[in-house]
Amino acid sequence: MVDLLPITTSSYILPLYFYSIKDIAKHFGFKWQHEKADGAQSTFWYEQWLEKCDRTVLQDIINYNEDDVRATEFLHRWLKEH
Repeated sequence: MVDLLPITTSSYILPLYFYSIKDIAKHFGFKWQHEKADGAQSTFWYEQWLEKCDRTVLQDIINYNEDDVRATEFLHRWLKEH
């Protein structure tokens, strides 16, 4: 396992306020399936899932987490190419 953040921040200066995986990946062109994808939204979805057990909410959570993994791979590939 390798933490991509120190590699990114020691190699690049980006015009970003935060150097989160989401901010960096979005800067390089990655798009999340859901426009509201962020930590607060995922917490809200989880609370909704616990309350209502709505399968569509669970799918939003799954998509959000899959996108985080895909964003990490996207950034990894970008770093290798550049």
